[in-house]
Amino acid sequence: MRAITLSIFALFALIDFQHTAHAAGCKKVASSSEILVSISSLDNLKTIGITRELIFEALKDVSIPETSGCWSGYTGNFDGQIISLGVLQWNYGQSSLQSLMTAYQNQFATDKAYDEEIERIMPKHGDLLFSKGCLKVPITNDCRNELLALQQNQTSAASLKQELNALFESSPMIQVQTDRFVRLLESVRDDLRRMFANSASSVRRIKWAIDTKVQQGKFPENADIERIRNGWKTLDQATQQKKLHSLIAWYQALAGSPDQDGTSRISDNADAWNKRISANALTDEQIDLLHLTFLKSRTAQGQAGRWQALTFQRRAKIIFGIGCVAGECAGI
Repeated sequence: MRAITLSIFALFALIDFQHTAHAAGCKKVASSSEILVSISSLDNLKTIGITRELIFEALKDVSIPETSGCWSGYTGNFDGQIISLGVLQWNYGQSSLQSLMTAYQNQFATDKAYDEEIERIMPKHGDLLFSKGCLKVPITNDCRNELLALQQNQTSAASLKQELNALFESSPMIQVQTDRFVRLLESVRDDLRRMFANSASSVRRIKWAIDTKVQQGKFPENADIERIRNGWKTLDQATQQKKLHSLIAWYQALAGSPDQDGTSRISDNADAWNKRISANALTDEQIDLLHLTFLKSRTAQGQAGRWQALTFQRRAKIIFGIGCVAGECAGI
């Protein structure tokens, strides 16, 4: 499941065996005193309740379905993105990877320091990955063809994966990834104020907003939010409960249909969520977020809707506080 816009969506959501295989020995996403977050960014995020601790908690949560919790998580061209990397699975297919590579170069004080580091961690493929053609947006045909050719050769593909994972687990690239994630969080602030104008942002809302922004890029429009909220108010309690069960039935049926990927423990999730609904155990906030999730999930267009069920599953786990995504379970 590849990330950031709905296009990235295909980037963000897939739980792929390459991720699982690499996860055991990878560098896990975690806070470190070496990773910097600017005071101005922290001040901006504080206005919606996001602290430095929550930044890294959210970053770890987002990385689990993308890279099994790793900073690296290389995947090849299985989804047409040529190469995807990092906690948000930046890729060449959507031209989201090149700017990270350039930002990495800018982390070094001198050309000599940069050259020595690339020679150390990317002796075989560094020249290609940091060539003008591979940093251009979009990448040139020569770059694309060379990268795809490398992936056709087992030995070259293994060394390419190893070197790129090493790059994305290096301190300079971890800083770059964190900077991009913090920038993403800052962009969420105004959306939260728009959608929830009359109430403070809870931790649940913040996590929901982060996951939605990362995976789909934007939130429901005001007119759609108003329509579904106004319609909900007209229903009696019995009808409301029936409608909520219908959302879970939609997810369960869609997840079991052809051309849906990334979902897991579908019946377990559905059973757990239905029990909460039947017990009238959901708060108004949870119900509202569930509706907003449905609005976005049913319009997810990445690879012709291939990730719609996974989109719902990811957000529903956050909303209910129970469920399984990418082998990570809570309350089940």
